[in-house]
Amino acid sequence: MRTKYSAYYRPRQEELKEASDTALFVFDTNCLLDILRISPELAKKTLGCIEKYKERIRIPAHVDREYHKHLFEIPAQVLAIAENKKETFSFSLIEKPIREHFEKSGAGCQFPSDRLEKYLSVFREIFDRTLTEMDKLVGYYRNNFESHAMQTRISDLLKDLILPDFTPEEVAKIKEEGKDRYERKIPPGYMDSPKATETDDNN
Repeated sequence: MRTKYSAYYRPRQEELKEASDTALFVFDTNCLLDILRISPELAKKTLGCIEKYKERIRIPAHVDREYHKHLFEIPAQVLAIAENKKETFSFSLIEKPIREHFEKSGAGCQFPSDRLEKYLSVFREIFDRTLTEMDKLVGYYRNNFESHAMQTRISDLLKDLILPDFTPEEVAKIKEEGKDRYERKIPPGYMDSPKATETDDNN
């Protein structure tokens, strides 16, 4: 039974070990585009993993096409978002609620104003450091948008890992098989029907 319905069982440790040692990693489009979206630290780690396991990585031809359709769109979007967050990042965003919290009192006494100002100075220092880090991040995204550095790095790593495209004959065959599976309601290619499952169980 376990062999016939293997998808319903948790893999054994030895099976997981074998898979981790021999499995191929097939990327979809967003796996590649996300490298352009994430922080420089995470991007560096991701590229390091790709470099380490590149002999076991495969990129379908259609993923390669879809990735290149968005190759310039995504960096532009990420840069615009980072610039907007930096431009709208104001100390008043945190100063006002902090003041309201400490100045609010219902007992006739006020929180020591000198202590409040000291607390706010600490937050100001943190804010300034955060703003400096945001400046660096915007600079990273801007440089990548203008120089295509990350896109070039990804291309150099994956250029020999692109799988051949399907021939017209193969595409026709896949479409025919898909049509048949859909008509017969066989996943993948057709969503499981709860009502059909209940009917099958009752018969």
